[in-house]
Amino acid sequence: MQIPVETLERLNSRCKRVADPGVNIEQLRRESESTRKGWWQESESIKAEYSGLPYDRDKFLESNIALARLKLVVAALENGEKPSDQHGFRQEEIDFLKEFEQFAIYDRLSVEDIKHYIKGGDDERGIIKLAKQASGGGYDQIYKVMERRNIPSDLALAFQRIYRERIKKMEAAAAEFRLSDLAREVEGVEAKAGVTTQDVQLLERSYITGLETMLKQAKGELKWKNLKKFDRLKRLHTELKTIKPTSMDHIKEMLPHGLGIKAVARKRKLLIFSSTFLLLEVRVLSDYRQLHLSGRDVERISPGEMMLHVEEVVSKIKRDPYVLALAATPGWGQQAIDRIKQVGSLYPNLRLVLIDLKGGDMHYEHDDKLERILPYLKPKS
Repeated sequence: MQIPVETLERLNSRCKRVADPGVNIEQLRRESESTRKGWWQESESIKAEYSGLPYDRDKFLESNIALARLKLVVAALENGEKPSDQHGFRQEEIDFLKEFEQFAIYDRLSVEDIKHYIKGGDDERGIIKLAKQASGGGYDQIYKVMERRNIPSDLALAFQRIYRERIKKMEAAAAEFRLSDLAREVEGVEAKAGVTTQDVQLLERSYITGLETMLKQAKGELKWKNLKKFDRLKRLHTELKTIKPTSMDHIKEMLPHGLGIKAVARKRKLLIFSSTFLLLEVRVLSDYRQLHLSGRDVERISPGEMMLHVEEVVSKIKRDPYVLALAATPGWGQQAIDRIKQVGSLYPNLRLVLIDLKGGDMHYEHDDKLERILPYLKPKS
């Protein structure tokens, strides 16, 4: 049963006004501390009343409450005040809103205005600087940024719903900057060191083909069953066409396909019996965005991107050990490598292997079962 309209409107009134994109952090900071504390107490009362109502939950009210409270916390912190000890927000959420507020100037511009500034190169108002920041932060796909930072669902909904127009402009600015001559000048030196599209396609194909052959021809105690090759072409097309228009045929011809293999390792018992030893999934990853824009595989895979792949397979993990091997054509940075141990403690049945397809290095936490299959995963020199 839904909350009665009059009750919903009453509960929503204050939080909706504070959450409104027209009310930015600077405006809240100019309000007196006592006024903002009064609004905070009001939000506490609203939360308490809402949680006790015998009705269906209302996502829009929850998102307004969450965003309004976060804005009040950030305003207090920016003023050097001490917010409530029980506010419940993580530093990641506070930092995300602060970064988001820097783009408030975009609210007064159209998408075409922003593109015009970027193409023109005149940055007196800081429009291009923000576009570069949006590009570097991956804001051309802002939902992924929120996923990587584990922004809670009520806040994520608030940003996507309330700041819909600003997000559209941020995404457009990030994409336009990546396509601009200015971006090529800024990133040109770094791009020279990258691996070309043709190199990446060859790395991907030869690794997966070699791995498939080894698994099919395996001899000894382990026997590989249910081998299945896959690609991520549809997903790549969906993501990349928002950055720069492209066709599926173009991606098939010009970019790596996001290839992978799934298989089940069974351990032989006696002469005719066997039991499941572990499940294996291998995915090849590349810097698809840069390959699409400049034809170079430049950026090492980030910890955030790594965790997205980990979270995708977690639901598949049941009783048997699950090995996820992520083979990166541009290699792995130290931050991602350092997260391997954390992944193992969070998901005890998951073994994570990070493979550098260029350098041939493999990174993992030592484990008896894992050691048995590492020779299959090692890239051939």
